[in-house]
Amino acid sequence: MASGTKTSSDKIKKTALAVLGLGLAIVLIKQLFFSSPPARPRIQSRQTQAAQTTAASTSGGSTQSTDTTSNKPTRAGDREAQLQQMLADSSPLNFALLTSAPKASEISRNIFDFKPPPPPPPIKQPDPPPITIQYLQPQSAIAGTPREFTVIVFGKSFPPDAQIFMGGSAKATKRVNDSQLSTVITPAEYASPRTIPVEVKSQSDQTKLYSNQIPLMIQQSPLPPFKFVGRIGDIGVFELLGAGGQKEYLRLRRGDTIQNAWKIDNITDSGVDVTDTRYDIKKRITLEERRMPQ
Repeated sequence: MASGTKTSSDKIKKTALAVLGLGLAIVLIKQLFFSSPPARPRIQSRQTQAAQTTAASTSGGSTQSTDTTSNKPTRAGDREAQLQQMLADSSPLNFALLTSAPKASEISRNIFDFKPPPPPPPIKQPDPPPITIQYLQPQSAIAGTPREFTVIVFGKSFPPDAQIFMGGSAKATKRVNDSQLSTVITPAEYASPRTIPVEVKSQSDQTKLYSNQIPLMIQQSPLPPFKFVGRIGDIGVFELLGAGGQKEYLRLRRGDTIQNAWKIDNITDSGVDVTDTRYDIKKRITLEERRMPQ
């Protein structure tokens, strides 16, 4: 009797387990094939989330009174929701936040395009002197001339006490008229070749009333265009170049003139003394040893 009761009880348990398994299978199939997929959480931008957070903080305790326990997802559901949110977030990344924006000057810059330096500021020209010298007469002289000569300075705005300066030294000045001044140059002042600056200044105020400078050219005296090559008694033999570059020889005595400019003053065995009659300048020509023509 007890054995029959035990067998009947086992059958009941097996039947109950089978029914329970069948029910679970039906529920699982229904959830897999017939239930709608869970709604994806709405993706909100960061600005919207921030606005909602601010609104939630200012709304007092209204949102806190909601029953959160009924909407609290399970851990599995929470992970699934986070996964769905990550997959659904298709907003592009803002790479501008990772890199610094280039400066406006660097956007169109060409490393091979060199900007030329700015031009230098114009040089301010000094104010012209209050006195003006226009020209000299004469403008040059021959060094070594044994006679004095007069230089006339032409210009304008000469003050009543105008004075000529030559090489920085004051000269005795004669006022010819309002536009002409004159001074005398002695032989010692132009004995050698040089350039003499000529200017005009006021005797009473030289620092304020002065003129520009004009040069007086002292030139080298001409050299004799011939050679003394020998002597025959009181006759000197001279060599010079003739027409076509051919050498010519002249036999001359004391007092004769060569080329209408050089007067023979004396003839010796060592040389000849001559005078340039154009400037009264005396020269000494030494003898050049060479074979004289027959």
